[in-house]
Amino acid sequence: MRGAGAVLRRLSRSLGDAGERHFAMMPASPCDPDVMTPSQPVVRFASMCGAAVVAALSLCAVAQAAPPAETVTRCGWFDNPSPGNATLVDRDGEWTVGQQGGHQADGTWPTFPRARWVATGTGSAGYGCACLKVRTRDDAREVTTIVSATVQPLTTCRQDKALRGKEPENPLK
Repeated sequence: MRGAGAVLRRLSRSLGDAGERHFAMMPASPCDPDVMTPSQPVVRFASMCGAAVVAALSLCAVAQAAPPAETVTRCGWFDNPSPGNATLVDRDGEWTVGQQGGHQADGTWPTFPRARWVATGTGSAGYGCACLKVRTRDDAREVTTIVSATVQPLTTCRQDKALRGKEPENPLK
């Protein structure tokens, strides 16, 4: 306990009179004056320092564990077969944009004018051609964030050799 007392005395000296008041050692009990415990201000100060260290380390860990995701532009078929469900099929394959009751990418889905949208059922179900600037989770093939979206003419996707044979089915044909 002498080591801790020396540290507290040094802190007290650096803080002047206020330090002596706040870093005083108090007897653990009136019956045993040889056992000393820190006073309430010391305990409070130590708790705040500990919390600050934990918070700082947590921020460092988060910053290292999750670097900002790279933004990429993916162009292809944006398929919205039913409410809450959407995929983007590009040259690299199929990416989940939204799944009803599950994953939903942050950001705004593209808004297609009638001339650039193929209706495949009731309501808004259908597909179109679009380029999306996105952040993805490659391991799960999920679009996590749509940064921006640009609607393309249907012929753009139909003429793209990498997308041949990947146009969504239209049950209304």
